[in-house]
Amino acid sequence: MLKITSLKWYEPIQSTKGSAWFDIKARWTWFIAPKSVALIPTGVKVALDRWFACLVFPRSSLPIKKGLMVANSVWIVDSDYRWEVHIQLYNFNDYEVRVDDMERIWQLVFTRYSSDVVEYDWENFDKWEELFPTKRWTWWFWSTWN
Repeated sequence: MLKITSLKWYEPIQSTKGSAWFDIKARWTWFIAPKSVALIPTGVKVALDRWFACLVFPRSSLPIKKGLMVANSVWIVDSDYRWEVHIQLYNFNDYEVRVDDMERIWQLVFTRYSSDVVEYDWENFDKWEELFPTKRWTWWFWSTWN
């Protein structure tokens, strides 16, 4: 079960039937000082079953149009979070940036996850590469060797 509630004018928008993402808007008008972070409310709350999470990313035009980015790259809303979603935005400009009320800034997507499949093995750290061999090369940023 995935449930979304929002203040009337801040409802997430799915642009097309085939869109995997929902656009979400800024709540109120904000002015973000140069080289600083602001915590912007969205007017959106979610209720997720266990094994679901909500991921919030910036819209792809945000850095070009506004010089803004999500301060921690991606915002994760866990299944047991019930409060209004707020997003941190970082202004990497040398001037103040205005984010208008109801401006579409972020995209929200739902995903399944599972932490039950994780097994921790504290004793084999030094033998890990032998136990689980790979074709990836280790000397160049762990790239795939063709």
